[in-house]
Formats: sequence, C-alpha cells, structure tokens
Amino acid sequence: MEQTSLFGGPTAVRPRPVHPRRKRWPTTVPDHNGICWRQPGGYRVCDHDHEHQMHVYWGRCRSGKRWFWAATAVSIGATDAAAEHGWADSEDQAATAARTAVVRLAAGRTAYATMRVGAATSVLKRVNAAKRKQRPASGITDTGEVEYLYGTYTGENANGYLEDRVVSFRITKKTPKRIYYIRHHHEGEDPEIGFVNRQDIEAKGEAHNRARGWWAADFHLYATPPEVNRRPAYRREPEPDLKQLKAAMASSHPDRGGTDAEFIAARARYVAAKRKAGHR
Repeated sequence: MEQTSLFGGPTAVRPRPVHPRRKRWPTTVPDHNGICWRQPGGYRVCDHDHEHQMHVYWGRCRSGKRWFWAATAVSIGATDAAAEHGWADSEDQAATAARTAVVRLAAGRTAYATMRVGAATSVLKRVNAAKRKQRPASGITDTGEVEYLYGTYTGENANGYLEDRVVSFRITKKTPKRIYYIRHHHEGEDPEIGFVNRQDIEAKGEAHNRARGWWAADFHLYATPPEVNRRPAYRREPEPDLKQLKAAMASSHPDRGGTDAEFIAARARYVAAKRKAGHR
C-alpha cells in the first residue's frame, strides 16, 4: 500500500539502516591433546568451557648462557599446583620442552595454556634461592672467617637524636680488580650486589663507590670499621600542633579576655607554624 503525506503526495519509504555486525574476537579450539593454546599478540576467546578444568601457564627466560623453562598447572579447587622446570641450550628448545611439559601436566584433561614470561622468571628465582641456601656462606676465607667492608650512615636513634653508625657489608667474592659485597638482601629475593676497587681497599684501606649517591651507606667503604664523628647532642624539634596554636590564638583574643599584644604574638606563632608546615 502506497503511503501518502498530509498534503496528498506520495511519501518515499526510507530503507532501514543496515548496521555492520560486531566483529567477534578470534577464537581458539582444543588440539588433539584437549589443550587450547592461547596465541600471543592479542586477546582470544576460547569456545569451550574450562571453568572446572585446568589452566597451565608456561614460559622461558634467560639463565646465564642457557635458557630456563617452566610450566605450572592450576586446577580449580586444588590445594596446590603441579609444576615442571628445566634448562635448555636454545630458546626454541626451551619453548618445546615447556610445551611438552604442558601436555604432561594436563594428562588428557581439557586445559587452557597461556604463555607468560613471569611463569619462568618467578620459578627461576625460587630455584636459585633454594640453591643459595644449600651453599656454604660466601665470603669465607681460608681461615674460615667471613670478611666485611664497612660504611657509615647518619640516622636517628631511639631518642630522636642524629648519630653516625657503622654499617657492615658482607664480601661475597674477590677478583684481581674488584671486591663484591651484598648491599641489601630481602628474604625470598636475590641479593643486591655492589663492588669497589680492590687495589684502593688494599693500598689505602678505603674506596669510594661512585655508582652510589653520597648519602648511601656504601658510598665510602673501609677495610676496617671507621671511627665515627661524635656529633653534638641534637634533636629534631617536634612538628608544631596547628590545632593547639589556633586554639591558643582564639583564647588570647581581646573578646575572650586577652590583650592585643597576646593575640598578636599568638597569631604570629600560628601563622609561622602554618607556613612552615606548607599550608596557605
């Protein structure tokens, strides 16, 4: 039936707009082992439900001149994760070994495998930490003694006074040119290693580590514990209480029984403390 306008003429029927269909994310499908391998380079959706199956994370990373690989399988509802790791001579061999381990860990169950660099680096850190605990303490000389380098650091004591302290750094290795020592060591992490010139330490008894700032405890290192400077007793002034100063200023106002001089002095103290604290 032809449509007409109010003025009697025919009205053209506008065609319905055609909206382009939304593009679907690329999908993955299980291989012959029942594993969906998530491909690198973008997000991909798996067409199969793995809510109650296994997720396996695998990866590889450098380990000296070789490559380290690891694979960790996590099942929903499991109390622990199964894992495998090892070393290979090349990156391709490490990737092949990791993917083979994914198949072993899946053991015929439908799984979703994701490649992550952290899956290998985190395992490698734990493996190296366990090896270090089994080794004897480094820095031990032929006489069985542990050697140290010494630095100084200025900080507050329990009473709030500034004082110079002597900080010891355990030596881990000596080479003809350098002496290596531990700067920091936190549980579960690799220690941070520093080094200084060995000739300076042995000839002068001290050396500067130019890679550190002047404020660092290992900026100036000594072969023996140094004598610290005895500072005059000094204590940092406590931060002013702005609320207390404001209340004192209000109470000294002439309308509350104070004098003009008392109010002016109290206000000056409050304004100075407020400016010092960084307020406007």
